[in-house]
Amino acid sequence: MVKTLHLLLATLLLGIHIFNTLLIYHTRHSEMQLSALKATLQLDKWVIGFFILLLATGTLIVPTYHWHYDTPWISAAYRSLLLTALLWGSGAWLKSQRLKGKPLRHTLLNSISLAIFLFLLLTVKDAVTKHPWI
Repeated sequence: MVKTLHLLLATLLLGIHIFNTLLIYHTRHSEMQLSALKATLQLDKWVIGFFILLLATGTLIVPTYHWHYDTPWISAAYRSLLLTALLWGSGAWLKSQRLKGKPLRHTLLNSISLAIFLFLLLTVKDAVTKHPWI
């Protein structure tokens, strides 16, 4: 049950990230861009809870399968999850700054979005293959 919830949360995070990215970058009009930023920022608030639940379920899975926290792919998954959460938070901060009237730095937001996507994919790869990318 815990592993199923863990997999659903990871899939949900990846889906939300893809949705957020597509919503922001395919909105052409400035008024609609602000609405898209508000919508994605609202989703980002939910994502904080998903990261906490993902960390909790991952922590519960390790002893269930008699794995160890110092196993390379497990410790890499924790580092990757932390980096992804930090990147997601910095992307949310950039979007909130845009809603306060400051200019949006698209290049930085694009780089953050790409890094989040890569970290999520590499973490899934580690879990499937049981070999760390780091």
